[in-house]
Amino acid sequence: MSLSQGEWIPKLRKLGFKYFLDYDFNINSFCRLQDAIDQGVTDVYIMEDLCYRLPQVRKICSQHHVRIRFVANTISSFTLGRGTDVTSPFYVPENLPVLSRYYDVIEFELFDSWNRFDTLYKIWFIDGQWKEDLKFINFELDMHIPGTSLLEELCEYKMKCGHRCLEQQSSCRKCQQYIEIAQKVNEKEKAFDEEAWVENDNNESIKDIF
Repeated sequence: MSLSQGEWIPKLRKLGFKYFLDYDFNINSFCRLQDAIDQGVTDVYIMEDLCYRLPQVRKICSQHHVRIRFVANTISSFTLGRGTDVTSPFYVPENLPVLSRYYDVIEFELFDSWNRFDTLYKIWFIDGQWKEDLKFINFELDMHIPGTSLLEELCEYKMKCGHRCLEQQSSCRKCQQYIEIAQKVNEKEKAFDEEAWVENDNNESIKDIF
């Protein structure tokens, strides 16, 4: 149910009906998480700071039999600069085995397009990988981030880093460094692929040489 229907919560609880609030009711702190649990929700969408503390969040939710939900083709944040912030909480399909330890439900924002669902479902749950620009599978990203094994490592690291880059006097630049390396690797791979099709002086393909 939507937050605008919050007036129904006391009635639902009195009647013993189960419910949870939709994606717009973002749980971005332990205080909000505890409040949602106290209000009797069955599921929560966690956001922002909690996404960097998934082991702790998972433990609390498991103790109260609350499921954690995640929209895979979005950024789990409502900050204005989330699309260009390299530290934003977003994931790649390769993270699915690890994400499954913490999230109970993984879904997609479809905008009434079931074709989008078929494509995303295949990428995430059948192929389990994505090697192209992440912007194509996460509509909230507004920066070039190539899918590489480095990105998989970074996303897994962020699940429990505590967002320590925001701490006073923190020198952590891991997110920026990982993505810069991934971009450079991607550029070199593209350059190599293009060169591989160029014929040499003997009219032989470079691919044929190897």
